[in-house]
Amino acid sequence: MVKRFASFLAVCLVASVASRGALAQVWPAKPLRWIVPIAAGGTTDVATRLLAAGVSQALGQPVLVENRPGAATIIGTEVVAKAAPDGYTLLSVDNALVLNTALYQKLPYDPERDLDPVALYGRVPLMITVRASLPAKNIAELIALAKDDPGRITFGSAGKGSPHHLLQELFKQRTGTEFTHVPYKGGSPAVAELVAGRLDISVTNWGSVAGHVDAGRLRVLAVSAAQRSPRQPQIPTIKEVGGPEMDVVAWQGVLVPKGTPKAIIDRLNTEIVAVLRSQKATDALGEAGIHTAPSTPAEFAALLKSERSLWEPLIRSWKITLD
Repeated sequence: MVKRFASFLAVCLVASVASRGALAQVWPAKPLRWIVPIAAGGTTDVATRLLAAGVSQALGQPVLVENRPGAATIIGTEVVAKAAPDGYTLLSVDNALVLNTALYQKLPYDPERDLDPVALYGRVPLMITVRASLPAKNIAELIALAKDDPGRITFGSAGKGSPHHLLQELFKQRTGTEFTHVPYKGGSPAVAELVAGRLDISVTNWGSVAGHVDAGRLRVLAVSAAQRSPRQPQIPTIKEVGGPEMDVVAWQGVLVPKGTPKAIIDRLNTEIVAVLRSQKATDALGEAGIHTAPSTPAEFAALLKSERSLWEPLIRSWKITLD
């Protein structure tokens, strides 16, 4: 009896492996669905639509982009985490994928258990930007100013728990400074308050402040990445102008449901990377403030692990929650 049961399990295993191999061979036989867990019009949505058009052309099947915003990306992410692992459902993600595991006590999915990485596709440098009248011309002067009167300087962000907010908290921790955090519903309101002079500092991306910087209304002190941006090489890193060494960027990538056949993941990666390496994508995403960053699935998985190991303990130690 035991031997017959063992033989039955072996046959089932072989059949399962064979069916997955067959699936990968005939895929794709119908349109793909690409979920964006953020509202239409943002950088993640713009980038996804560009990638979807290229992948669709390469695969010979429509790739339908579907926005499922809400609950800090949780709603759309859950849809993909619970979808069939057949290669027909993709997910665009950003830093929230990692941050939410610490910002919320309970999620309806586990990123590591329920999702497989396909490719990193973009990095967005974050910049410490100040109102033009703030008497600090570099990071060293900003630190000195903050230490002279702890908490007086206001530091805006795109919202509580956003990468912009967490960069501020990390900056405070590493410099021994104190600021008054002012969260906004997105980056645009914070920039407007900076321009109006009602906010002292904010974390921004270049695309949202370039015109104001050129007009002299705002001043960018530093970029938060470890290296200068190739598109704005005139902006120094935080370390170069008197601050601590930091490497914090917003990033974007693609995942699929856990268990999607490796052959399908590899094909998706190949087509996404091909799009990213085109001049059209480099120019279009660059206009949106995104630096193309093609990767292998393994490289993207390593980034996710590194980000989670950095931010989870820090967020919990700072007692930041969104529940």
